[in-house]
This record gives sequence, C-alpha cells and structure tokens, in this order.
Amino acid sequence: MKYRRRVNEVEAIKLSFNNVEDLKNIQDVLGEPFLNVDFSDVKNPRLLVEDIHKNRKFTARFNKDYLVKSIDGKVYPVPNEVFEKVFEPIYQIDYQNDEDKE
Repeated sequence: MKYRRRVNEVEAIKLSFNNVEDLKNIQDVLGEPFLNVDFSDVKNPRLLVEDIHKNRKFTARFNKDYLVKSIDGKVYPVPNEVFEKVFEPIYQIDYQNDEDKE
C-alpha cells in the first residue's frame, strides 16, 4: 500500500550565520531551550540544543540543516536536501494592502 504525507504547515528556519538575526530567529522558533554553538570543527560549526523542559537534546549543522517546528511543537533538524524536497514556502497575501490600493 502507498501512503502520502498529510499536508501540515510548519515553522522552519534555515540554520546559517548569514546575519546576527539568525540566532535570534532560531531562538524564536525553538522557544526557550539552551543553545550552544560548537566550533570544534571551525569549517562545520554545529548548534547544540538542550530543551530541559522536554528532556531532549539534538545537534543541527550550520548551512546544512533547517530547524523545523512541527504541529505538535517539537523542533527537529532536517537536512537541506530533504527539507527542500518535502516542504515548500507558503506565501501569505496581505489583503489589507490590496484594499488600500483601490
């Protein structure tokens, strides 16, 4: 039997150091877990996340993973190549600005 993934909206952020706001955005998606950046491999830094409230730990790779917050509130890393095959952006329409133009 074949199955299709149910369509659900998720929050996600591409893990990168492109600007200082990225770490703030990551904190917003995750909530309030403990964040630490591991620079032991300078060319491949990793984000270490420890969520003491949910008793979870995981590692995400900068420039190689997205952080996804599922509909049940769990946050997990997804490799870029998998994320881009499974998810697509949702564009929101600003109806209020459209009405102002008329």
